[in-house]
Amino acid sequence: MKSIPMLERLQSVLKKDDEQARHIAIHERMEKHERWIQPSISQHNDAVEDFIQRAREHDTEVQRLNKNELVEAIASKAMTFNVAQRLVIEPEKFFDELDFSQTQLETVKKKPGLEDMMGLSLAVAGVAETGTLMMHSGRERMTTLNYVPEHHFVVLFKSAILDSLDDVWKVVRKRKVFPRAVNLITGPSRTADIEQTLYMGAHGPKTQHIFLVDDQ
Repeated sequence: MKSIPMLERLQSVLKKDDEQARHIAIHERMEKHERWIQPSISQHNDAVEDFIQRAREHDTEVQRLNKNELVEAIASKAMTFNVAQRLVIEPEKFFDELDFSQTQLETVKKKPGLEDMMGLSLAVAGVAETGTLMMHSGRERMTTLNYVPEHHFVVLFKSAILDSLDDVWKVVRKRKVFPRAVNLITGPSRTADIEQTLYMGAHGPKTQHIFLVDDQ
């Protein structure tokens, strides 16, 4: 196959670093990342209250509670839905500490299917600026759990609420290993037709419920 002169010229001027050098460059870029100028909406006197307000504006229910109230709160919320009382939980270590044996909920840790109506996830962070949740994939985190069940329950720690999206990305950078997928979720799924009739749950959960845990 005949080579293309233009591509040959480009290849000749491009610096060809080895794999180790590329990794070093990436980590140096991560360490030197500077915060951009932030709009006034990103400045918060109370990031937690602002997050709650923004999330509720997007039809998300937010319930503040302590960790020891979490199981009862999740079970009580599940009972309000006329669906099978089975909750798919991601295999996150934190959930191993929760005991649902005294509730009417059946809990399973598996990949959610279309028959699963309720799912429980742990958020990486919350964005006060927009009321957005950051979720990401990993060995103990299933991305499909964010989208398949009709009712999405999310545990978010109060300390994980940050002012802006820039602040939230810092959390990912500090982990050094980038996840394969990062999901930014603002409220339940919704779409509108040409007449602007709003439909909930067209492409994901119909409802989103955040259990905001005070861990301080």
